[in-house]
Amino acid sequence: MKQLLSGALSVFLCAGRVAMAAPLDDMRRHFSRLEYDQALLAAEEARKSAQSDDERAESWLYEGYVDVALERELDALRAFDQALSLSPQIRPASDTSPRIAKVFERALKQSESRTLRRQHATLVLDPVVPPQVALRAFDVSAKVEGAFDGLTVRLEIGDRETGLSAQLPMASDPNGRYSAHVPADFARPSAELTLSLQLLDHSELFGVPTTTAVRLPEHRAMIEIFSPQRGAQVRVEGNVVGTIPLPAAVPVAPGKIHVTLSLKNQRVTEVLDVRAGEVARATLIAGESGPSKVVIARYTLMGVGAALLIAGAVLAAEAANEANELALKSNTGRQSGLQPVNFKDVSNIQSTGRAYQDGAIAAFAVGGAAALGSIALFIWPHEQSRSIKRLALDRRGIGVRF
Repeated sequence: MKQLLSGALSVFLCAGRVAMAAPLDDMRRHFSRLEYDQALLAAEEARKSAQSDDERAESWLYEGYVDVALERELDALRAFDQALSLSPQIRPASDTSPRIAKVFERALKQSESRTLRRQHATLVLDPVVPPQVALRAFDVSAKVEGAFDGLTVRLEIGDRETGLSAQLPMASDPNGRYSAHVPADFARPSAELTLSLQLLDHSELFGVPTTTAVRLPEHRAMIEIFSPQRGAQVRVEGNVVGTIPLPAAVPVAPGKIHVTLSLKNQRVTEVLDVRAGEVARATLIAGESGPSKVVIARYTLMGVGAALLIAGAVLAAEAANEANELALKSNTGRQSGLQPVNFKDVSNIQSTGRAYQDGAIAAFAVGGAAALGSIALFIWPHEQSRSIKRLALDRRGIGVRF
């Protein structure tokens, strides 16, 4: 039984070799008869059924022969180059025409030059820094020592869990540095990404890819909180997260976030709308609790001014009463024929009336000034009268200046 199986296997392998030999033989025969179109078709068939790189290399070699015969030198160079990349030791037969030998020699020199430059090209991947939050794009960069014309670098991104992948070309600069942007679509929370950098020579891969793994953070948003008030306590959603200066950004869930800054009797609370994938930077300045000094001054001046104006009105009324009393006594003495009011009584009434009048003038003057000051403080811009500066939020990550 074993002999039968062994014999069947031998027959199968022989049949495979015969089947492969047929297209190669056809290719050689058509070329020797100058049947170039049929030779090209046979070479293509030989590559499809080839079982080794040497067989594929021979099919490319004969395709180069045909291209030289048809005076298509560039196509011949490409065909010979393909043959050499598959089998570096392949060479034309010794009786090949001088034209074919000359073109093949050029292809051989190009191949040797390419092999040499590829050996000197070394890719060094920069440390990959994950983004501070998920759902945020980040950069990958590398340096290629021995870069040459026609060299490109491709970034392949893979997500182990979801199976998503993408290939992105990396931009280059004159200094041999390459960079690419990993899209936010790949930066899902807690994702484990595989990043593979591949070298290409005129779109042909060569060398061993440089691969690294990156784990993204769980949180989807953060707030960096700043304040000039060192030692102030910071609360986020009611939880104490530290004191100013905070050592790091605070992870939060996207949405409306309550942030409170307090220092002794100073306090301020603000509500921030933080987006997914955002690292917001904010500055808080707390003021004294209760009404500000400007507000106190505003209403104090209003009260004092009102009181003085009322007092001025009362004093003016008393001065008028004294003047009326003096006139009444003088008229009564003249009409009745009685002894006129003595000088001392008249002088007292006049002095009292004058005092009331002067007091009324002073009260009106000071009260009017206080009222005008109060009105000025009401007109004063509201923001400048507040003792609490509202939080400033910067969504672009640039420092906020007051």
